[in-house]
Amino acid sequence: MSDEVSNGFARNPSRWFFLLPFMALLAGSASAAPPARPTLTVPNAFFDAQAALRWIPFEWTPDQQLIILPVELNGAPARALLDTGAPTVAVARAYALAHHLPLAPIGDAYSAGGMSHFERTDSVALRIGGLYQPAGAVQVVDLSGVNAALDDPVDLVIGSSLISRFALQIDFDHKRLRLLPSGAKALEGVDLPVGLQISGGRIWTQMTIGNRALRVLIDSGSAVALTLSSSTWLSMPHQQGHGITDLAYVGLGGEGVETLLTLGGIRFGSLPPVTALTTIEPSEGILSHIGFPALMGLGLLGNYNLVLDVPAGRMTLAPRLQPVPPAPRSTVGVQVFYTADRLKVAHVMSGSPAAGSGLHAGDEICAINGDRITARWKSPPLKDWSLVKPGTRYDLALCDGRHVRLVTRAFY
Repeated sequence: MSDEVSNGFARNPSRWFFLLPFMALLAGSASAAPPARPTLTVPNAFFDAQAALRWIPFEWTPDQQLIILPVELNGAPARALLDTGAPTVAVARAYALAHHLPLAPIGDAYSAGGMSHFERTDSVALRIGGLYQPAGAVQVVDLSGVNAALDDPVDLVIGSSLISRFALQIDFDHKRLRLLPSGAKALEGVDLPVGLQISGGRIWTQMTIGNRALRVLIDSGSAVALTLSSSTWLSMPHQQGHGITDLAYVGLGGEGVETLLTLGGIRFGSLPPVTALTTIEPSEGILSHIGFPALMGLGLLGNYNLVLDVPAGRMTLAPRLQPVPPAPRSTVGVQVFYTADRLKVAHVMSGSPAAGSGLHAGDEICAINGDRITARWKSPPLKDWSLVKPGTRYDLALCDGRHVRLVTRAFY
């Protein structure tokens, strides 16, 4: 049986988190008759303002903190990942092959986790709520690594080339969104300035850490709260983080490891300062390639209901109706793959009880405190075994016959 990666990292650091931005750009082209209903024509697309008022439900949980929504792809239902950090719309290569779409190579580009190979197809039509994008050219990219870490695979990524044409309203309280005409004042809250990167087409806003103002990539394709480039972190005068460890992630270009710490003094406009789990990229991370000092992911954005209106140059943030619980933290320090009868250790967090016990990436756990691993361990409460209170004792029976014993504790 093939391995199944557990749910996305997001607020649960026993598992993978996602970081998806990529660099290659491809301008879409399209021509087709508009739908029968009255529409507002925008470049290469048709927008039905009446249909846009209807909300689109999306999948989003604190455990798998990515926005996945239903769309129509070439007239049939499909699943799309909303990724404001990606510059374009990109279809999964598996989808393109399964539907016999013609492919043409583009080349390689740097992505989170390494290099990715990009192709294009000229035969994709897309409908999202009131937006209809006629059949035209889009990128094609291998999403198999990302899809392996999701409960259900996605067929495409929706990036900023589409999102930046409209006002995107996201209601996290009710797990729904909609695309509205720019200028619609659909939410009362604190307004932040936003802009669109000229060279890369990425959406940014401004934030302050301590006394330092930063231009920050708005990246709904990242499940972490905040990521800083290595140079940004090293240049911070006081480096306010504490409890430093590390964390593995899955990106379009493969897997990677980033430093993880808790960072305070993060401020957006007139909103109260916040403290957030923050990752620090290696020296040659994606941020250094795309020219941003930091990115803000759903670990922060998910604390607010929002309207992202790039044409109007603003993002409006409003507090959630219910307080958002703090992000749970691992007290064991492992990230794992789940299979039918074992947990495969993908990464051991530095400074953790797991690291001190001698557990290593590649080890396979067949039982915990005498309870054998079965499919039950993919669902609560067992899947959260590494998030238990400090002082819990574990006997991990490895599949090679060894036993690893540890006591959980807070370590970051």
